[in-house]
Amino acid sequence: MIAAGNANLYLKGKGCGTCYQVLCTREPFCSRNPITVTITDECPGACNKVPFAFDLSGTAFGAMSSPGQADHLRNLGQIDPMTNPYWFAMAIEFCEGDGGLNSVEVAPFGSPQFRWMQNTWGAVWTAHIDPSFRGPFSFRLISRRNEAVIAYHAVPYGFVPGQTYYSQINFSM
Repeated sequence: MIAAGNANLYLKGKGCGTCYQVLCTREPFCSRNPITVTITDECPGACNKVPFAFDLSGTAFGAMSSPGQADHLRNLGQIDPMTNPYWFAMAIEFCEGDGGLNSVEVAPFGSPQFRWMQNTWGAVWTAHIDPSFRGPFSFRLISRRNEAVIAYHAVPYGFVPGQTYYSQINFSM
């Protein structure tokens, strides 16, 4: 159950050995049961056209399939990422200082209330939201030294998944 990860997962070798859960939901081919894969190599080139990509082994790809659908699933090739109005995920890049974060929180437009995000893997932070939770989003980042910085309106209303957005502050923690 191995995979090559793109540069954002492989991290110049530092991501080697990291485990991730991968879920396929494409019907009727996928079982909807998550599998766990281990990063063992880097997937260069086209894999880096998206923020995060897994090049799964044939065994891993087949393990996600519904009974009798393994070959059909493998023949699909690339499976595109999906999002929904109840889940928000982001990757934080170029965080200065030691680069480590203890926690990340998100607040919707017009709200002083920040909501905790979960560090699901690597630099990816997620939050369960509802459709009333609208951008632009602000983020409070807490460093490993417990120093906080707030990036106001860092992700705009009507954001596009997979797009890179830059904050207007210096993240020196």
